[in-house]
Amino acid sequence: MTTIRIGERFGALTVIEDKGTNHESRREWRCRCDCGAETVVLQSNLLSGKTRSCGCRINSRRTVD
Repeated sequence: MTTIRIGERFGALTVIEDKGTNHESRREWRCRCDCGAETVVLQSNLLSGKTRSCGCRINSRRTVD
């Protein structure tokens, strides 16, 4: 099992707190995004690269027609 450490970075996210396990027994981590927002992310999503920001990067790529 891979260990995540406080201060570790995943894309634009920095891990700031171990939230323990959720109601589905899945490990969660509180992260701070480079934009300043905080979000709780599943460990599996951090390790797989599925979640790399709070969503701000997705929103900044959208264009208005």
